[in-house]
This record gives sequence, C-alpha cells and structure tokens, in this order.
Amino acid sequence: MRRVDWLPRLREVVKFHQAEPFAYGTNDCVLFAARCVDAMTDSNWLRYVRERCSDEATSKAYIESEGSIEAGVTRRFGEPKGPLTARRGDLCLIETPWGPGLGVCLGTDVATPGVEGLVKTPLERALKAWRVD
Repeated sequence: MRRVDWLPRLREVVKFHQAEPFAYGTNDCVLFAARCVDAMTDSNWLRYVRERCSDEATSKAYIESEGSIEAGVTRRFGEPKGPLTARRGDLCLIETPWGPGLGVCLGTDVATPGVEGLVKTPLERALKAWRVD
C-alpha cells in the first residue's frame, strides 16, 4: 500500500538519482525501480534485489533467474496493464538501446537510469505498466 507521503518520497529518490549514471549492481533499472517502490510503499524489494545483484554478471544472472525483467515484475506486481493507464509511481517496461528496461512513471514520462543520469521516455513509448499500490 502506498504511504500517505508517497509522492514527496518518490520525488526525493528521483532527485537524488537524477545525475547518477547507470551502473549494474548500484544504479541499474531494477535497483532504481526498487528504490522508488520502497520509498512509496515501505516494501523490502530493494533489499531483495541488492542481495542478488552486485555487478553486471550477478545482475544479468538475477534477471535470467526471473525469466526476464517482465516476468519478475509480473510475479511481484501482477499482470501488466496497458502503458497509457500508468499513473505516477507505477512501473513501466520500456525499450532501451540495450534491450528492455524498467522505469518509473513520472506522469507523462518514464524515468530510468541512463549513461549520464536519469533518462525520461515519453509514456506513450512504454510497452507495459504495473500498478504500484
């Protein structure tokens, strides 16, 4: 369940990671999404992911063990919804130059870690979305 103060907490995470570049095991798309979800809901998803991902090899092995990013997120958040139904704080699957990536809906855009910090992709380019309640 989202906390009463979920929106300022989400904004704080986004602001903190605004200029932090993508790095497997420290600031990849799954870790960023987990930080946002934990801030909004007090879940322990970040701890779960951090225990399994410390670098590129372990991060890729984790995603493979889940079947894919999409499969892992679906197991935790239920069946995906149409991307245009996403609301602020929901998770979205987007296509990146490196393959599917997980991002967080910020309203009209989806934020995900990129080479020079957070990259914002228009929501209409998202492939799927998951409700974070």
